[in-house]
Amino acid sequence: MNAEVRLKGKHKYLFELKERIKLMISNDEDVIFEKIKQMQTFSGMTLYLSVFLSNLQVSFIVMKILGLIEWSWWLVFGPTWIPFVILFLIGLIIGLTTEYIKQRPVMNKLQRETEETLLK
Repeated sequence: MNAEVRLKGKHKYLFELKERIKLMISNDEDVIFEKIKQMQTFSGMTLYLSVFLSNLQVSFIVMKILGLIEWSWWLVFGPTWIPFVILFLIGLIIGLTTEYIKQRPVMNKLQRETEETLLK
């Protein structure tokens, strides 16, 4: 069984930290190059998204001022506030899911054995 699968909570965090430290002091250039490439790809996507939203924002404002669209100013400034709302909703869903998982009753050993015998 994989060591990462067995670890939970703080132990998993420590395992990931240990792997990151290994990577930092690693002399394997291919591994380091691949990690840097992954980070650059994510940064590039973030840059493209922010440039796209900025251009969209400017074009909406210009169209509103010129009278080409009759939207409310809330919609015109949508490219500014909609990403924050989406991030807030994602965080809310993750938080609620985490709380639900924490509050679920943990199966004790007897319940597990009973289920295993019933499934056989």
